[in-house]
Amino acid sequence: MLWKGSVISGRVFFVEKPSEEEVDRVDGKFGKAKRRIVTWDRRTVDYRREMEDPLCFGEVVLLIVDDAGRLAVVRKRGSPAEDWDIPTGIIEAGETVEAASLREGLEETGRTIRIDALRAVHKVRVHFKEWDVERWFFILGCTALAPAGSPRDTAEIEEVKFIRLTEEMPSAWAGSEWHQNILTDGGLL
Repeated sequence: MLWKGSVISGRVFFVEKPSEEEVDRVDGKFGKAKRRIVTWDRRTVDYRREMEDPLCFGEVVLLIVDDAGRLAVVRKRGSPAEDWDIPTGIIEAGETVEAASLREGLEETGRTIRIDALRAVHKVRVHFKEWDVERWFFILGCTALAPAGSPRDTAEIEEVKFIRLTEEMPSAWAGSEWHQNILTDGGLL
């Protein structure tokens, strides 16, 4: 197994995922979810934003629906008015997938959530100029338990709203393989 910062053939290789025990525990609790391996080629990029972030142990992608069946979307601080995304967040050191999901759901939407299912696990391999990353994304189906709320992490998230995918899907998502894979694997498309 390769760990953060391994050097292979002169290239730095990072594996960003929870421990094998945590992955096995999540699989045991929710059953084996759909698996997808994705490769992104970013060899023209020389800068790694995540190197400035805290250590990453994978990410959670939260498909949070409200009692009307609408999906939560967030807009990051300073982004264009039409730039909406699915709530996501880094799994921190020592944190379980569920704990990261509950924390990120509250931080990004201001609502307490319930995790209903692990829908998919995406292993994303990203190739850059001098380094490569294998990052694991856990896509979870969740329910918003509060009828209203505002983002708690206002340094990162400016706004949250719930949309009907069939009528209000952000236009940028139509051409995004990433969003299409998440929504399909999440059972929303």
